[in-house]
Amino acid sequence: MTMPEELEDFIRDQWNILVDLHICIENLKRLYETKYEFEDQFKTHGFFGHHVYQLAFIAVVQLSKLLNNSSNEKRSFTKLCNKLENSCFGEDLRDSTKPVREFVKEKIQENEDAISRIITARNKVFAHKDPNSGVVIPNLAEIEDMVNLSAELFKSLCGHLSSMEYCFEVKDGWGIDYVMLHMSRSFEYDQEELKRKLDELT
Repeated sequence: MTMPEELEDFIRDQWNILVDLHICIENLKRLYETKYEFEDQFKTHGFFGHHVYQLAFIAVVQLSKLLNNSSNEKRSFTKLCNKLENSCFGEDLRDSTKPVREFVKEKIQENEDAISRIITARNKVFAHKDPNSGVVIPNLAEIEDMVNLSAELFKSLCGHLSSMEYCFEVKDGWGIDYVMLHMSRSFEYDQEELKRKLDELT
């Protein structure tokens, strides 16, 4: 059966969001680790604190697109389930997706509190900053849990709709470890050069 174009667009957009989320979470996790000798020294530079904030910003906003049941979110799992349930893509898909729609809705309900914290952070910290809100930005573990939940829901729902096998992990070209390695080597070289010049003066 040929998939409706709108449904293909829906799946493609959700997949792109999930790839973005996996890049964010992997780079966030890496920035909280120390692998190379000098990286703790140069990670104190303000750029890295700002980059961590930006990655959290992207993750929270993108998660809200997928997990918020607001009618304003055009690519949420709830929106897709509703379209399938209302026969927007035909009665065959409505009937065949009923079990997986129920699974998706159950998982969203089970994680309602965690999803609510993500959406509140999006609305009151990132998208519309309220200095008096008292909202705490979700921590790394909470963000990662919601990324994993979103991947599970996508694979359950979109995996049922398409015969394709979806992968979100992006290894080459997007990881910050490459930057950490070369900055550490550069820092080491600078230290050796400084020592050499000081030795020449004595």
